[in-house]
Amino acid sequence: MREVREVGNWWGERGLGYYLYIPPSKREEIRQKFPDEMEQKKQLISHWINTDPLASRRRLIWALDRIEETKMADSIRSYAEPLTDDSLTPHTLLPAVSSVGQFWRRDLDEWGLLEVLDVPYSVMDDIRASPSHPTEEEKRIAGLQYYLQTLPGASWEDIAGVLWFLEEHTALEEVRQHLQPTYDPSLTPSNMRAALDTLPADKWEGFGRGLHVPQSKLDQIESQFTSDEERRDEIIRIYHTQHPHPTWERVSNALYICGVAFDDQQFHNVLDRLQSMFPTGRNKAKKIYEEEMKRGITERLITKVTMVGTAGSGKSTSLETLTGEEPLAEGERESTPLLKRPVQTEVVFVEGKEARWRKKTADEKKQYIARILRARAQKLGQPATQPPTVVREKHNSPKAAESAASPQKSSPAATEETKASATASSTAATASGDQSSDTAPEVTVESLLESSEVEEEFISLINVPSHSLETVFTETCVYIVDSGGQPEFVDAMTVFLGQTSACILVIDLSQPLDHRPNIGYYRRGRAVSKPYRSTRTNEENLKLSMRTMHTFVSKTKGDPLKLLFLGTHRDKLHKCLSETVGDKNKRLK
Repeated sequence: MREVREVGNWWGERGLGYYLYIPPSKREEIRQKFPDEMEQKKQLISHWINTDPLASRRRLIWALDRIEETKMADSIRSYAEPLTDDSLTPHTLLPAVSSVGQFWRRDLDEWGLLEVLDVPYSVMDDIRASPSHPTEEEKRIAGLQYYLQTLPGASWEDIAGVLWFLEEHTALEEVRQHLQPTYDPSLTPSNMRAALDTLPADKWEGFGRGLHVPQSKLDQIESQFTSDEERRDEIIRIYHTQHPHPTWERVSNALYICGVAFDDQQFHNVLDRLQSMFPTGRNKAKKIYEEEMKRGITERLITKVTMVGTAGSGKSTSLETLTGEEPLAEGERESTPLLKRPVQTEVVFVEGKEARWRKKTADEKKQYIARILRARAQKLGQPATQPPTVVREKHNSPKAAESAASPQKSSPAATEETKASATASSTAATASGDQSSDTAPEVTVESLLESSEVEEEFISLINVPSHSLETVFTETCVYIVDSGGQPEFVDAMTVFLGQTSACILVIDLSQPLDHRPNIGYYRRGRAVSKPYRSTRTNEENLKLSMRTMHTFVSKTKGDPLKLLFLGTHRDKLHKCLSETVGDKNKRLK
């Protein structure tokens, strides 16, 4: 929600709601039901996330580009969901589509490739006019780059479907070489007819366009069959037998878009029925996980990082910056809870060659894992029937944590690891080596997952590991504990240090070390308690935290906990007249 709160055009005829494919009737219903403007925006975004099969940051970026909110789109683009197919790049895609007659936008009655791929006209015009792309080849590469970086369905399969629609048969044969074989025994004409038998027959043509059925075939169907029911059934047959990569997801998305285009609730009713019979989108992510995890073990390398610092020092803002999010404005300050929820654990996946941190919600996490497993399943064919498997978790030792805590470097393999079996009964993680039970830090995987709001049903899919099973894939993630800055947290900090690989100590550079900071509690930028002066100075708070950590980690075998000092509020250094940053460094040594 924070990402788009400053968008100006939410409700207009071509506003954000329109380009998020929210029906006009639903937009009007939200505006009538909720008088508060901010609540209206929250409800609109919530409806979109919960109903659109392709809801994602990529879709949001595309919508923002459509309403020419370019600056906001660019701020989100840096942490949009990445493609999982390394073979799909502008330089591999351009030769495959070089034979396409109309590359950009329609000329008379001929559709353009990028136009059908949903690249906005304004983006195409900017690329073609930019002096940064002097040659036609460079312009085309830039256009394909936008598609791959932004559009939620970007894939070889999506491109193949568009080429089928455009009847660009030469290019389609080139792209077919990159397609993975589809195996979905449930995707049959009879099952499709059963799922779609309540689809309004008179809307068959719009539904066919949603499935990317070529216009020539739609014209042929109209002349060949007399009843709308027969035409609808022929659409289903052609899609199943002639589309280069038919999927339930495409059918689901076509139903959703038709429901919006016609503002017809019947389409959404059919979509709900389809998803109950044959899972698609988010529902299918769980199904894929459930089926494909029968193959073997998922290994997860975990680095646990704890943020420590006084209230208002900038811990949460620093965390948002590290994960590529837009920090809260100063007037929207929120205190990290202590009593209601002692820690806020965020699941952050380390992705790409640059090992950037990307925060994922529980739902995004399931889809992320499912995408990887689905790609693997398509290569191997039908899932094998094997005993259920586990996520085998490896926790980084402190020695490995220093570079893992930096989003600029890849996390090295752990030198000392603790392995945990993620089970429904919460098996505790025990350290490898000779640690005794009274000194080994103990943590349950369920508690980590619970704090990141992963569904219990999802956790229950994971059972006791079998070392005879193969590794399905390996992922790297970071659990970040964003602590409260109140004195009560410092007193109870040992409770939250279990399995911590690195501790980031956040220091407000605008305050002297001998200053006693004001402690306050804030909600939505407003103080909810009377601020009071801390009994300890910044330096005393820092030393107390370090003594607490030293007492804890000194009883644990292995490398010491890594400490990273992070200075904040550099834009307010002028307020600290009594000492410089260099003076602070000398005192802290």
